Amino acid sequence: HDCRNAARVQSFQPLAPYDFVCRHKHFVAFTHAPIVSSPNGQHRFRVLLQARLGPDDPSCMRHNVGVNPYPRTWVEIDLPALRHNLGLVREAVGDPAVKVALVAKADAYGHGLVPVSRFALQNGADWIAVATVQEGIALRDAGIEAPIIVISPILPVEADQAVFYRLRCVLERIETAEALNDAALEQSTRAIVHLEVDTGLARFGCMPNEAPGLAEAVRSLPGLQLEGLCTHFANSGRDPDRTIVQLEQFCEVIEKCR
Repeated sequence: HDCRNAARVQSFQPLAPYDFVCRHKHFVAFTHAPIVSSPNGQHRFRVLLQARLGPDDPSCMRHNVGVNPYPRTWVEIDLPALRHNLGLVREAVGDPAVKVALVAKADAYGHGLVPVSRFALQNGADWIAVATVQEGIALRDAGIEAPIIVISPILPVEADQAVFYRLRCVLERIETAEALNDAALEQSTRAIVHLEVDTGLARFGCMPNEAPGLAEAVRSLPGLQLEGLCTHFANSGRDPDRTIVQLEQFCEVIEKCR
């Protein structure tokens, strides 16, 4: 679920010093952690932005070394808008047994990974989807215990941390599955994984004809639990015909992997 429509830009006014700093290619975001109340009673929080001067700019450091504590630009997040959007998703899904995952990758699209994820889980989301192991770790460090799935392929070297922090991982290669299996056995647990199938986006995932064999190989690894399969539509909002073709192909793969 995309939370970008919940943001609006405000003009400058002094704010309390920031609580957390995250990196971005072009700016540094300072999350003002306490949720504040505006005059109209709506709850919001602020993500403060400051331009980076370059890759070695000290402002990209976690602490406030060389950073102006009062940046002149910030994004103000409208949490009731996020709650409303989640409600629309729940209404469209219909079945209360179906789990809804909020996609909070890339610092929740610049809206604040931890506060957006925590609020979403309290208002209709069941899972949080992130792009990297590091984002999943940040949520665990913030005390979030809900299921977290890493929807981009991880590196085998990240397997130990992924298992330790109880992150569900998406697989497209047997090498990653074997690394997660080894890490899980070493930690006396089982890692929960999903298999991604490329039905047309051509970004991540194994080919449809490879999926049954990979699923069988994953099931043979004692440290892994294959929980599900997934795919990514290429352009579901603008190309319904292609989306239907992808969905039909994905359903065929599911049947072959059962």
